[in-house]
Amino acid sequence: MLKLKLNIQKINIYFCVITAIATIAATALISLFLYKNFYRTITQSEEILILRKKVAPLSINMDKFNKIMERVEEKNKISKIKSINNPFSYGARGKQISNTKDKIENKANKQNNAPAIPQFQ
Repeated sequence: MLKLKLNIQKINIYFCVITAIATIAATALISLFLYKNFYRTITQSEEILILRKKVAPLSINMDKFNKIMERVEEKNKISKIKSINNPFSYGARGKQISNTKDKIENKANKQNNAPAIPQFQ
């Protein structure tokens, strides 16, 4: 078996070495934290302020911008189709496919609950 002879002097030396290593590690971790979270942030905010002065000296009128965007959206809106000409009807040029559910359901109820088929007007 190993017999460890530890006396107070050896324990004191080991304690000092461990304390020194822990202090160096803690100092390194604290300085890394401060660099990442504070120093970097301050330098980035200073860069942003400098770049704002260079890039956008004039401010944008948001009211005019919003009005222009509303006009563009109105132009781009697609009108809703109310009815579609039937492409399959032969010789029936004026007939259109109905898109209302009420007419289909009423006709289906009249036919003893037969499946509903779209009807032409």
